[in-house]
Amino acid sequence: MKSVNDLIGKNIVVYDLETKESPPEVGWTAWNAMGISVGCSYDFLDDSYHVYMDDNMHKLAERLNLPETLIVAFNQISFDNNLLRQCQNKGGIVLNHETKLNSYDMLVESRRAANVNKFSKGFKLDDHLKAMKMATKTACGSIAPQLYEDGKIGELTDYCLNDVRVETNLFIHLYCHGWIQTLKHGRYDIKLPLILQQKGV
Repeated sequence: MKSVNDLIGKNIVVYDLETKESPPEVGWTAWNAMGISVGCSYDFLDDSYHVYMDDNMHKLAERLNLPETLIVAFNQISFDNNLLRQCQNKGGIVLNHETKLNSYDMLVESRRAANVNKFSKGFKLDDHLKAMKMATKTACGSIAPQLYEDGKIGELTDYCLNDVRVETNLFIHLYCHGWIQTLKHGRYDIKLPLILQQKGV
């Protein structure tokens, strides 16, 4: 039977980013205008959480660029990966092009498994977590830029860390059980990352 212990020590990173400016205000593809206030990750390789800000953001890109790293998140292909890739950082490390990464985007995979298009509603992270009776986000993502503006960096970091925690829990569930659920679309099977299948994990 599959368990989280199968994943500990593997080259897998779950991560999430928060912005300095609100995306709806500056534009959803105005990456440099948004900026990154904080990034957090959970790394199965060392079984630890990590926090990244302006002074060490390049280390996150460096970690994700390592060969065969499985990058797990929720909506990272359209958002987080692009944000990290196109925002300047002090270390000069740029996240690799998507074709060179092993990204497992749980939002993309959920929509694919439900056989709907990328504009279908009812696929927010909390739509899944609530339907599956799992711990949810502590707040809406729109709160993050306001916390940054107010200088509440501790609260902002705590919010980001919780997002990583619930995304990690969702990924562990997918690995162990092979299905996902939303409030609107019910329960359906979902594919595991190909790299895990190839490794026989």
